[in-house]
Amino acid sequence: MKLLIVKSAVESRWGSCKVISPNLHQLYLELGPAFKLDWFDLPEDLMKSELQTTHSSIVALLKHIESTKPERIVFVDHLPPPPRVLAYLSMLINLKKLPPIFFHLYGDFTYFSREWSFINEVYDGHPTRFIVASHSQKKLVSSFLEKSDDQDIGIDEMCFPVNSSDYFFNPTERHQLRQEMNIGENDVIVLYSGRISLQKNVELLISDFLKLVETEKKYHLWIVGAFDDVGADFIGYESYQGYMFSKIQAVMEEASPEQRERIKFWGQQKKTELRKIKSACDLFVSLSLYHDEDYGMSPAEALATGLPSLLTDWGGYSSFADSQEWDCQLVPVSLSEFGFEIDMHFFRSELERMTKNILDLNSRQRRSEAFLSKFSIKSNISTLTKILETPPVAFKKFNWLLDQYGNALSLNWSKSKFNKFLSPNHRGYYFDIYKNYISKINKDSINEK
Repeated sequence: MKLLIVKSAVESRWGSCKVISPNLHQLYLELGPAFKLDWFDLPEDLMKSELQTTHSSIVALLKHIESTKPERIVFVDHLPPPPRVLAYLSMLINLKKLPPIFFHLYGDFTYFSREWSFINEVYDGHPTRFIVASHSQKKLVSSFLEKSDDQDIGIDEMCFPVNSSDYFFNPTERHQLRQEMNIGENDVIVLYSGRISLQKNVELLISDFLKLVETEKKYHLWIVGAFDDVGADFIGYESYQGYMFSKIQAVMEEASPEQRERIKFWGQQKKTELRKIKSACDLFVSLSLYHDEDYGMSPAEALATGLPSLLTDWGGYSSFADSQEWDCQLVPVSLSEFGFEIDMHFFRSELERMTKNILDLNSRQRRSEAFLSKFSIKSNISTLTKILETPPVAFKKFNWLLDQYGNALSLNWSKSKFNKFLSPNHRGYYFDIYKNYISKINKDSINEK
């Protein structure tokens, strides 16, 4: 089968995508001889490129398609947005003349909701498959598509794979780093890695941890990642430069010197150093409620090192808790008209339980191997092969919900200066969409007033 893989010409600016994209590219390269790969690069900022250069990337793409005659076109990156590429292509050719198109969808699918809804007419009926990274994202995307209960709507699930050459449990590195940091064998290191931003709830994690170390002196909290001032525009919380640093600094200043000594900020780290840190730690935690949390590369890479994990029941995180071969627990999350709420009582009880049952090195090794047997690049070759060989289905259009969501988003939900969840006019859209990101949905966890 001949594949034309359309990708970004440059590395993504988004942290997780700097890992996701190369791993996906590698996965395609490891497909068997039944697939012939052809790659085409597009500029990340497609609109700017088309306006400022005499060379048209869209024209070049169309000529490439016509000359190479691929059997599948695969959009493997999140930028440039695939619907924007299709919109430009539709000005040059009837899209029905193109071969079937496969899309890898990212968390920013909802951010580009208006662009996806705008291609409804020009793309209607085209053979398609959408590839999502988690079951929660599958529910979310499915909610936007016209469908019947017994119909294949062309959504396939495949994780964003972990590179097992980069992330695995290394007991030697664990011992060396703990020795360098003067961490005793009986001490417990809790780890958060990822962006330090508002929706990741790192401030809440630190505040809760400081209460823990008031009485327990054996605990340490390591935080790896850069400060990020992305706010929560969808729910009315704005940010500014230095916002998260100032909030974290204020929390740390309230702590005693002894408490502050138990918390270490590592900043941004390369993957080799991050593997050492994750091998040295005993528990990974994330209280993220980020609206684009379609998967979760940081938890995946932590679990790849055999690290037990305690995560919010939100978005793609729930996909990591479907096996007993590794230890991943979900903290209940509720969604109401007033915002989100994390069950911190459950979090504290699970934190206490999990930190009292630290794994021996052999168990860490086994759990690392078990996780990688499902989430590594090599373990997903057969999954991707099956998806690519599955007959595409006719695209049935996105429904009214995606269009309404995009319209509400374009009106800038964040303009309200009041500490409210969403305006009454738009609140229902948020519920309808993001209730799909809570895996254990019940009447107590979602209040749709």
